Amino acid sequence: MSAADSGRLDPQALAAMNKAERIAALRDKIAAVPGRIGAETATPPTEPESQTRNVLPVPGALGDLLPGGGLTHGEMAVWPRGSLLCGLLAAATGAGITTAVLGGQRLGLLAAWEMGAHLDRLFNIEVEPDRVVEVAAVLADGIRLLVIDVPGELRIAPRQVENLRARLRSKGTVLVVTGGQWIRQPHLDMEVRKLRYDGIGQGHGRLRSLEVDVDVRLRGRDYRRGRLALTSTGSGRMCWSTNHAPAAAGRLGLVRTG
Repeated sequence: MSAADSGRLDPQALAAMNKAERIAALRDKIAAVPGRIGAETATPPTEPESQTRNVLPVPGALGDLLPGGGLTHGEMAVWPRGSLLCGLLAAATGAGITTAVLGGQRLGLLAAWEMGAHLDRLFNIEVEPDRVVEVAAVLADGIRLLVIDVPGELRIAPRQVENLRARLRSKGTVLVVTGGQWIRQPHLDMEVRKLRYDGIGQGHGRLRSLEVDVDVRLRGRDYRRGRLALTSTGSGRMCWSTNHAPAAAGRLGLVRTG
């Protein structure tokens, strides 16, 4: 059984293939993705022309902080790990956007589901760090939103970065990278600061709410700052909302929310 036939992309099986076989296996996987670019599907809901043409929409409070309410087609963005990444995956897959995460060893699928992610539209693909660019370039053929979430600092040559950038632009695919110091001049860069949280006791407990300040930079310049709150909606679900209230002083600490 091939890596494509098994329902997941097995990194060991891919490693045993030559380059042509790996590309064929990845393309077979893309061909099986519902709602991919170029697939024959039912007519999607009509979106504003400007969004359809230029922006991959990110519904909800996260999208309110982004230019045009989403991520620009064919561009790279640097995004924080944890709760905001889970929120992005929830917003995108909830809007019907098929998304692939390369790496994702620390990705909190339960947290993403609690925020509304449709896991049947989310592919979590194990990949060796030295093959990230190769796999991303192939997946750009049919996946609208790619996320590279590989621990540590990737060592990627500038020429590889520019080749990948050209590939993304030719296909209109959005690439989001966590820990993206290797991306030179990202189109969008986001930083987050935790302000306060509720529900975590002395090293244990269930997160009930989280408040963060978010800074968004566009082409290296300050674009927008906002305050977001992640709160429980009941039935084990969480929801991001815009919080206009002033920040209250609270004890800062590390919280694993994704």
